[in-house]
Formats: sequence, C-alpha cells, structure tokens
Amino acid sequence: MRFSGILPHDSLDIGPQAFNVKGASAHDPANKVVPRDWLSRVASSEPRCSRSSSIARAQIPLVVLHHFSGTTTEGAFPAASLIQAADGNFYGTTADGGPSGTGTIFKMSPTGAVTTLHTFGDIPDGDYPYGPLIQATDGNFYGMTSGGGPNFGGTIFRMTPSGNVTILQTLDLFGAGGHSPSRSLIQATDGNLYGMTENGGASNRGTIFKMTLAERSRRCTSSPSRTAPFHRVGSFRRQTETFMAPPSAAAAGQAAVGLGAAPSSG
Repeated sequence: MRFSGILPHDSLDIGPQAFNVKGASAHDPANKVVPRDWLSRVASSEPRCSRSSSIARAQIPLVVLHHFSGTTTEGAFPAASLIQAADGNFYGTTADGGPSGTGTIFKMSPTGAVTTLHTFGDIPDGDYPYGPLIQATDGNFYGMTSGGGPNFGGTIFRMTPSGNVTILQTLDLFGAGGHSPSRSLIQATDGNLYGMTENGGASNRGTIFKMTLAERSRRCTSSPSRTAPFHRVGSFRRQTETFMAPPSAAAAGQAAVGLGAAPSSG
C-alpha cells in the first residue's frame, strides 16, 4: 500500500466520525481532522494483486526439529549457520549454554536428534564460538572461539567427527597476532585454512591469517600453550607483518613468518 501522507481536501471532514490528528493545528490553521476510516479508504483504492500478478504469496510450512534448552547438557543461542557434513548429519555451534555457559558444539541427525559433542570451558579451550564450523578435506571440523583460552583472545580448534577437540592456536588478547575471531574459517585451494580476527594487529583493527593442517597441536584436556603457530598474512594497516612463534615452537621447527618481507627498521 502506498500512502504519501497528504489526503485530498474532500477526504477531510468534521463530524462525529472524525478524530483529531496530533499536531494538526501546527500545519492546518483550520484544524481540520481526518476521518476515522481514512486508512481503509486509501487501502481500498489501491489495486489488489491478482492471481496473474508477478508477486506470489504462499504459506510454506516450517517444521521445528529441535528446541535448545540451555541446560548443562546442551547449548543455547546458536549464532552461526549449520553445515551438513560428509556423513549426512548437521553440525553447528552455540554461543552459550553447556556446563560453563560458554558454548557448545553439536551434531544433529536429519530427523532432528541433537547430540552435544563438546562443551567449551573458557581457559582450557576458549569460549563463545560465534562462527560456524567447516569440514576440511582431512574429514575433521575446524572452528574458532571469540574469546577465552589461556591468553584470553580466543582459540582455533579442530574436532574429529567423534567429538575429540584439539586446540591448534590460542590467540593473545595483548599480542601482535590479532584476537577475537568471530566468523568462519575457509579452506582454500592450496589446502591451508584462512581466517580473520576482529581485533588486534598493528593498528588494533584486526588481522588476516592462514594455518596449515600439518601443524602439530595439543589436546585441550590440559591447559595448552602456544605451540601451534599460524601465519599472519597481514594486518589492516600493513600487509607485510612478521609474526614469530614462541621460542619453544621455533625450536621445534614451527616458526611462523608472515607473507612478504618484514618492514625495515630504518
């Protein structure tokens, strides 16, 4: 329905069926009023869509497969999209719920049976996963948490189809590599994983990074350390940053160097 906000003079009427328009006196010295049925009059004057119209309306049924309870056994407030894995099941994350109230990973069958595969616990493995999972060519699932972890800046993790979670990288809230990833990873044609952090980096405006699937990692059954480096492609101020892994990882031959030459000190 279209309505310009200006009614023709013959539609203005003063009588028992009329009502005052708020603020009418400011724009209408005669303080004219609008009939109570003005809306139905305008609506009835508009052409109605016929069956031959290019605009079609249909009531498509919606079937609810699952209701999240937010209890200690499952998650709440899913903020990311589902993915359908190679096994035909659906996998996703919730940004809340679980025993610690910091998010979960779940599996859902095509019929709607939901199984919680992992619950996040802040310090060991991160919290609040706002992004979706991806299933890489190795058959495992990869994702990120927006916060938590030993360095409080979020984590990058891998999960097997059975639900075993491994922390690949813990992001530092105060480090140069970026922190607080809140979106999805992708696997590119070179086989590497690419992603972004929302904050941190040289200008505290976020970073772009890549990670190879061959990197060594640690299970999150104990507090992990930053032993799985990732390659920071660049920050949103300079695209030739160098990010070095901790000495323990460098000693193991896992130093991560950003793409391009490092900026000269002079």
